[in-house]
Amino acid sequence: DASPKKGCCSKGAKNAKTVAVKSDRPAKKGCCSKGAKSAKTVADKTPCSKKCGKSDASAKTVAGKSPCSKKCGKSGSGASRIDAVMASLPGMTFRVGDFETACSKSATAKADESKIAMSFVVDGEKYSDRGEATVALAALLDTRATEMSEVQFVAGDETFRCPVSAKAVAEKAKTTVKYRLAGFDFDCDKTAGNVAEKIAKAVSDVQMTYKADGKKVDCPKSCKGKKVTYVVGKDETCCDKSAKLLLAEHKIRTIVETAAAAL
Repeated sequence: DASPKKGCCSKGAKNAKTVAVKSDRPAKKGCCSKGAKSAKTVADKTPCSKKCGKSDASAKTVAGKSPCSKKCGKSGSGASRIDAVMASLPGMTFRVGDFETACSKSATAKADESKIAMSFVVDGEKYSDRGEATVALAALLDTRATEMSEVQFVAGDETFRCPVSAKAVAEKAKTTVKYRLAGFDFDCDKTAGNVAEKIAKAVSDVQMTYKADGKKVDCPKSCKGKKVTYVVGKDETCCDKSAKLLLAEHKIRTIVETAAAAL
C-alpha cells in the first residue's frame, strides 16, 4: 500500500490528540448503583479460592484503581488523558438476575438478598465461573493491547488499517489523515512510527516474574510444591488467573503511557 500524504512532520508531536478507545457498552453514570454497566472493573476479589492479600492484582480496575474507593458518579473533569483511555477499555461486570453492575459489593449484596447466583460478564459473554471470566478478560485486553500498539489511519470519523483507504476517504472529505496509537492521534506518520517503535520496546520489558515461598525464582517450575506468587512490576498475586489479567493490564498501561509521553 502507498503511504499516506506526508509533509506534516515537525519535531515532537505537540498537536497529538487523545481519543478514548470506545467502550463496548453505552456509558451510564455511577459505578456502584443499579445499571452501572459502563464502569470498567477488572475484579476486586481473586477468582481463585486462595486469599492473596492486599496487593493482589484482582483488587484493581483496568485503570489501576478500586471501583469503590471513591464516591461513584461522574468522573472528574480533571481526569488525565491516560486515565480517560484506560477507563474506556473493556472490563468485567457482575450480574444478578436483571441487575448488572461493575461493583462486586453491590452485586454480592443483591445476590445475598435475592438468593440468585452471581454471574460475570465480559464483552457480552456471561460466565458462571469468575476465574473463566478473568481469563477471558485478560485475553480480550491482550488483543486490545496489540491493536493499540499498531498505527491506524484515521479519516474523519473512520479508522482504517490501510493507509490507501484512509487517504481516499480523507481526500473525498477534504480533510487530512491522522495516525492513531493507543487512543492518541498524531498528525505526522513519522512521529507515529517512532512512537510505535518505542511502544514495542517498552512492552517487551513488561515481564512476569515469580516467587516461591516469598523468594524470587527464575523459573516457575522452581515453585513446585511451594506457595507461588506472580509478580508484574510492583504488583503481586497468588492467583494464576489474576496474574494473566495483571500482565495484560500492565502492557496496556505501558502502551498508553509511552504514547502519552510523546505528546
